[in-house]
Amino acid sequence: MVRRKITLVQRIGCVIGFIVSCFFALSFISTLIVSLLNPTLTSEFVKSHFIFSKFGVVGGFLIHIIGNLLFAAVAIFLALLSWKGFTSQLNQAVLVTTKCICKNCGKVHKLYYKSGPNPTDEYCKERGFIPFPVDDKFKCDCGFEIDLSSFRNDLDEGILY
Repeated sequence: MVRRKITLVQRIGCVIGFIVSCFFALSFISTLIVSLLNPTLTSEFVKSHFIFSKFGVVGGFLIHIIGNLLFAAVAIFLALLSWKGFTSQLNQAVLVTTKCICKNCGKVHKLYYKSGPNPTDEYCKERGFIPFPVDDKFKCDCGFEIDLSSFRNDLDEGILY
């Protein structure tokens, strides 16, 4: 299976984003749980905080709880997004199209190579492309056989995409 090359910086960035987002999500969730389990301590915090105190004890308490819920949800979303970015790049579908010219008759054949779960067969066939042969040998209408093994090697090494 052909896989898209991912730079080390991209991998590290996704992993760091995932770790930081998980840390923030756990932090907001734990603050939310502690606030709900000990409302007396939270109401004292709300009274002493310069922003929450402007809304009163009940209003500040609700804003504190709702804020923790929203920030936890955003942090979880960002963690999932960075994890998806890391894993989706590993299994991304690849579609390569090329033109193959017969050396015997000069006819141009349009070939496509795909890997991954993307349903591109109908799209390519509608545009006149032929699937890349499994045995790397394409036979022209004139009977001439074209060896495509070097093209396949370039695909497998990731040179062509």
